[in-house]
Amino acid sequence: MAPLPKYYAAATASFGEEFKNACNDLVTSFKNTRIWFALGLNDVVARYRGSVLGPFWITLTTAVFVLGIGLLYAGLMNVPVDRYIPWMTTGLVVWSLISQVVLEGADAFVAASDVLRQAALPAPLFVWRVIWRNVLTFVHQLPVLIIVGLWFGYLLHVRLGEAAIGFALVLINVSWFALAFAAICARFRDLKQILASLIQLLFFLSPVLWIPNEMRGLSGHPTAASPVAQVLALLHGPTGGEPLHLRSVAYLLLMALNPIVHMLDVLRGPLIGEPFHLHSVLYLLASALAGWAFTLVFLAKVRRRIVHYV
Repeated sequence: MAPLPKYYAAATASFGEEFKNACNDLVTSFKNTRIWFALGLNDVVARYRGSVLGPFWITLTTAVFVLGIGLLYAGLMNVPVDRYIPWMTTGLVVWSLISQVVLEGADAFVAASDVLRQAALPAPLFVWRVIWRNVLTFVHQLPVLIIVGLWFGYLLHVRLGEAAIGFALVLINVSWFALAFAAICARFRDLKQILASLIQLLFFLSPVLWIPNEMRGLSGHPTAASPVAQVLALLHGPTGGEPLHLRSVAYLLLMALNPIVHMLDVLRGPLIGEPFHLHSVLYLLASALAGWAFTLVFLAKVRRRIVHYV
């Protein structure tokens, strides 16, 4: 096994060497799979130790929430139950994975401060611990998706290949965000509270509980799900003598630029038997490239200070 990296208080190397060391931290943390695998598994077991159902409380909680909120919101939004409940169930499960990785990942270094101060372990290892822990939680919610799929008859139409691609794209994107904010929030503790508020806001601004093409827009017609169709519909107003609504522009920007929208699209769509959109895949690929480039540069700057931040 390769020697574990050491962290020093002051940076004495050039940026190129620090960048190389940051990359080595990532590689070393991946090589120590057994450590973050065991830590994440122990977190889940410890959380439910002594309970009757154990981690399957996650499954029961999700099922009760889906049954209660699904029937209520289907009526409020005037959407057929067989259309709404599969959409909402998969949306909630995917949203839970995204939001929990981001929020718990932002606290990963602070939560592991005792270990970081006493052992020469690569800091990214504790972010992988958080991600693995939430992947296990995601797995415990899958029985709810299976039951809903069986009940509404679309289980055999699930696109497993596309779902695997979507799952990988979601993890790649939330992992760089969690790693970057783990370091930032270790230094500025108030940012975690701000991040939690932003995540709560994004829950309502993203199509988790509502279906875009079932919502009525400013013109009274259903809102198009495709960004291309939205742009065409937006341009149709001025060319037809109608004014251009700023609210329509804001909605289009929200749907096009909101990363949660694209993460939901690439994973939720295949899980309910619908294909994901190519523009969402391209968006997430570009986001992953830009995000990981930023994260590696940022880690090269602060990796030596993380142990002092916590």
